[in-house]
Amino acid sequence: MSDLRINDEAKRFLLDVARRSIAEGLGETAQAQSTDDSREMRADCGIFVTLKRGGSLRGCIGRIIPTGDIKSMVKELAQAAAFQDPRFYPLESRELGDLEIEITLIGRLEPIRGPEDIQLGLHGLYIRAPGGSGLLLPQVAIEQGWSAQEFLGQVCRKAGLPPTAWKMPESSLFRFEGAAFS
Repeated sequence: MSDLRINDEAKRFLLDVARRSIAEGLGETAQAQSTDDSREMRADCGIFVTLKRGGSLRGCIGRIIPTGDIKSMVKELAQAAAFQDPRFYPLESRELGDLEIEITLIGRLEPIRGPEDIQLGLHGLYIRAPGGSGLLLPQVAIEQGWSAQEFLGQVCRKAGLPPTAWKMPESSLFRFEGAAFS
C-alpha cells in the first residue's frame, strides 16, 4: 500500500480499534462497531495515532517502520498515545467521551536537501542527527501556519536540536507522505 489509500470502511474500523483499545486500557469495554477488511489491514507503512481533546494535543505516538499488521499497530499505538506519551499524564476515563482520534499512515522516507523539497500539507519531516531525532506529521505545518523553512526549524526543535541543525553535514533529513483520517 505505497499510495497510503484505504477505504472508508477500513478507516472507520481502525478508528474503532483505537477507541476500543483505549477503553480497554481504562478497564472499560467497548462494542466493536465496524467489520474487518483484512485486505486493507496488511499494508506496509508506518502509523501514528494522535489524540486531541477540545482541539488540543493529548498524546501522539507512532512508528515510522511497520512492526506488524495495521490493526495490531493501531491498537498498540493508541494505548501508548493515551497512557505512555511522556509529555502528558495518562488519560483518565472521564476524557474518553470527548477524545478525538486521528490516525496517520506514514509513507516511505525520502532523503531531502532543504525547503525546496517540501510540499506543505503533503510532506512530513524526519530528522536524525547527533544529539537527537524528531518527526512532525504533514498536517502539523498546515495547522500551525508554518512555511517550509519554519517547518524545518520546528522538526529540529522537536529533536532537541538547534533550528538550523538540518543544514549540518552530519544530519540526515527526510520527507514522507502521510494520509490522516479521524
